[in-house]
Amino acid sequence: MHIIFGFSCLYNKANAQATSIEWSNALGGPDYEDATDVIQSNDGGYLVVANSGEVGGDVTDFYGGAVDIWLTKLDSSGNLIWQKNYGGSSIEKSRAGIATIDGGYIIVGYTGSEDHDVSFNHGLTDAWVFKVDSIGNIVWERSYGGTKSEQGSAICGTDDGNFVFVGYSHSNNGDLTSHYGTAETSDYWIVKIDNTGNIIWQKSYGKSEDDYAYGVVELFNGDITVGGVTQWGDGDVIGFHGGIGIEDGWVIDLDSNGALKWSKAFGGTDYDVIWDITKASDSTIHCVGQAKSFDGDITDHKGTPDDYYLDDCMYLQLDTMGNLLMEKCFGGTSGDAGFSICKTFDSGEVIACNSASDDVDVAGHHGGTDLYDYWIIKLDSLANIEWNINIGGISSDESYSIIQLTDSGFLAVGLSNSIDGDVLDHYPGPSNWDSWVVKLNKTCPGILYYADKDGDGFGDPTDIQMFCSDMVGYVLNNLDCNDNDAEINPTIAEICNTIDDNCNGIVDEGLALFTLYRDLDGDTFGNDTDFITSCLEYISGFVLDSTDCNDTNALIFPGAEELCNYLDDDCDGITDDNITFIQSFIDADNDNFGNADFDSIACEIPPGYVLSNTDCNDTNPDIYPGAPELLNGLDDDCDQIADEGLAIRDIVKNTIRIFPNPVNAILFIQSDATHQITIVNQLGEEILHINLFIGLNTISVADFASGVYWVKAENGEMVVWVKE
Repeated sequence: MHIIFGFSCLYNKANAQATSIEWSNALGGPDYEDATDVIQSNDGGYLVVANSGEVGGDVTDFYGGAVDIWLTKLDSSGNLIWQKNYGGSSIEKSRAGIATIDGGYIIVGYTGSEDHDVSFNHGLTDAWVFKVDSIGNIVWERSYGGTKSEQGSAICGTDDGNFVFVGYSHSNNGDLTSHYGTAETSDYWIVKIDNTGNIIWQKSYGKSEDDYAYGVVELFNGDITVGGVTQWGDGDVIGFHGGIGIEDGWVIDLDSNGALKWSKAFGGTDYDVIWDITKASDSTIHCVGQAKSFDGDITDHKGTPDDYYLDDCMYLQLDTMGNLLMEKCFGGTSGDAGFSICKTFDSGEVIACNSASDDVDVAGHHGGTDLYDYWIIKLDSLANIEWNINIGGISSDESYSIIQLTDSGFLAVGLSNSIDGDVLDHYPGPSNWDSWVVKLNKTCPGILYYADKDGDGFGDPTDIQMFCSDMVGYVLNNLDCNDNDAEINPTIAEICNTIDDNCNGIVDEGLALFTLYRDLDGDTFGNDTDFITSCLEYISGFVLDSTDCNDTNALIFPGAEELCNYLDDDCDGITDDNITFIQSFIDADNDNFGNADFDSIACEIPPGYVLSNTDCNDTNPDIYPGAPELLNGLDDDCDQIADEGLAIRDIVKNTIRIFPNPVNAILFIQSDATHQITIVNQLGEEILHINLFIGLNTISVADFASGVYWVKAENGEMVVWVKE
């Protein structure tokens, strides 16, 4: 075991001060060790709650199975005072711990054993809670559960001197009285115990899919608020955002007796989870976790939907009824997640995160792509990033818990697989993981730096960090106007490219400028109302000429041939100039003779018009100049004389005789033969069809209108008569 001192820090706010590593200690042996929680003891030291897998290095005992619970006690400088393993011959894992007023500690996790330190097992794994004194001796231990699997995840003290631990359960027997779904799915399980481990009450909450509780806090009103994750929206779950296989963060609030008061799911249509929960002095509830969604409650995700590693550190503030007051995402475009949140003395918060990013909110990443650093974020009272620091080496280093210490510094714990960077005391062997404890000091003077991503020596004024010393990729000036192009900075000569090459705020200054006009129709003539100024003499879609009078028609431009189309084709301001115009007349009845009252003067004869205007009746195609004159009372040939040269005797063949003529009521027709006749009015409309018989025939015409009528026989004979 070694204590490492370091000095590196960074910020996101110019008015903040950074923090730095005061010391770090990697604890472990040849197998896997990880720290899940840390507690500051009343002697100024620290109890690290961890797990170990094999004897060696700092680990002196191991009971068997895969993992034991491993407690390490450090002094205020990080030196190891004592360490002990707890468990039996099967698996044990710790999740969290809490200090007791008598100087001891209560640890919560789970066990699969029933020997050594574990006195009883209900079946498979039980939630296991045990108390140790100040030097690690077990005071009492209890297994909680049924015949299926149960685990404990978090614990908090209550104002009445008792404790509440949470986790998840699969059983419906033993210590459990209810279960949702099948034994294959898990429920939130909340258990209140007294200071010797006796159950005061226990409650299961959930629905038909899996639910896992990861954080618990007692509010100022005595309520118990629990956060975790849910996989479906039935049962006790309210407001689920996704579908089957999608997870939301889930918060429930219980009264002091464990009765459900409210339930709210938070997230979007992808994977979202709450890992820790705390309370603020203004009675609000604060949660951290990770978000993969880009919708629903998640409004400012820092990644992009096309990336696989989409997670951001998710931060939520709720009121005491579960209403969402604030949502923020912290991170970059790779994987980031928040696992622990702690209120700070200045009304802010500190969050222990894992980060694989090196952009947006994150800078100074140590490892390669998709490998994590400890990423510690300090928020001010308004939840803005005050400072943040990346800690680790080129392999993965993952932080799971952080606390603020009485000296205002911070202690973060987790696990490390690195053997370089900030990790210099790793147990030999690159493949094993150590429990890693990092002490951050109070503050150090911050120097304002700017990101220099293109390496041209000039910084981006919008990408600001504060460091305690020079950092690769950052410079002290903020004079770069494009930090993605090394050929754009204050030392570059201005060239004609519509870009501010020398970052003086002026584009293409000192260069000859041309006025270019947009040429939408591609006829090489431009629109004088749509123009740009450029140092380039040619830009696609623009021309130097501005004389086009119609930039949507490529056939209209100065000098174009004038066509008969009612358009100004040659842009001289005159429509159809130098075109011969023709007067024509409408021919409504299509007899090739037009109506003199309706004419057209144009460069071409419109459809339905003719050159002649001599039609005297443009509604009847049988009436036109030169038409044969018929005995019909009409001027058929348009000579202004009706029926000229015709008489009744010329038509009548002495087979039909009509009397009286004119007639008032009864028309008598004497016929010498059998005929079919048609009576036609002066408009040519057929009024009546009737058969005549030899002899005298009578027809009532009392209802006929006054005027001239014809009787037409089927043999062609025609007689004119008049109705009075």
